[in-house]
Amino acid sequence: MSKRGPKIGDAVSLWNFAPSPGFTKEEVVILKYCLMYYGVGRWVQILESGYLSGKLIQQLNGQTQRLIGQQSLAAYTGLCVDLDKIREDNDKKDGERKGGLLINSGPNPTKTLRAKWQAEAKAKYGLSEEVRQSYKDALDQFKLEKDKSLIEEHLSLEDPIETKSLDKKALVGVLKKLRVNLKALHGVWEKNKGKEVTGEAGDGVSSGLKGEGVGGKSDGAAAPTRIKGEGKENTTPVSRGGKGKGKGRKSIEVGVSRGENKMSKKAGGKTKRHDKSVHPGESADPEVLQQILAMGFTKKYAMDALKETNFVLEDAVNWLMLNCA
Repeated sequence: MSKRGPKIGDAVSLWNFAPSPGFTKEEVVILKYCLMYYGVGRWVQILESGYLSGKLIQQLNGQTQRLIGQQSLAAYTGLCVDLDKIREDNDKKDGERKGGLLINSGPNPTKTLRAKWQAEAKAKYGLSEEVRQSYKDALDQFKLEKDKSLIEEHLSLEDPIETKSLDKKALVGVLKKLRVNLKALHGVWEKNKGKEVTGEAGDGVSSGLKGEGVGGKSDGAAAPTRIKGEGKENTTPVSRGGKGKGKGRKSIEVGVSRGENKMSKKAGGKTKRHDKSVHPGESADPEVLQQILAMGFTKKYAMDALKETNFVLEDAVNWLMLNCA
């Protein structure tokens, strides 16, 4: 007897089943817990929960069919049921199968028949509120451990990065990764309503890298590096020279807090725009400026970034990543 399978002339819809790809064993367990807490067919709620980010509704539907061992989910839609018991019973049933799944080879079910199926399924496989909550607690615990492991993996200081040997493209990649990690850590902090982050993850945020790197020193957390004169306007001294015309130096004020070039006054009282050839960063900390230049950015971009961010090194690097990378 030949095996049943696709043949020439068959309608496409007759063999439209395909296993949903991309599910690891861990994700299958998470999906099962989600189905038993939210209910079968509650795809939008499951996706919005964030436990299976990146998955599609088609993938969730296909994997659910494989979990219970049958193609139709009509009998369980909206119900919180024991999927393991359903799969066990379906494996014992005799009936037509496609792709290893039981299929309904009879007429399409009516609304009354669907309601009957659901009532029977709820009575036989339904879960109590206490059991449902236990699955929700397991999901929350899993997500917390996953977030913690990701932060520890990305921000661990066990493997220092030698930035001296990296080119500009590699350095930009490192900075982007650190920025993503910082946003992830901030999201966890927000969820915990501002509770202090402890452990290795908290220690790794401030220092970022070991040795000579982007964000600081190798001995633990360090405060953000600031340029001299932080928070105040960095101005060059004004000469109160002679009375004649043209005597005395021009005063150039640099708007450090907003990065604006302010008007400077001559001895005669007239105003003149800031001369772009004058670099206010000459009075800045050369070590900090050199760190940014070592990343491959020009001195002009480096100074613009420092002025825009009130001369905070970490903020300046973020500004460069957003505007110049």
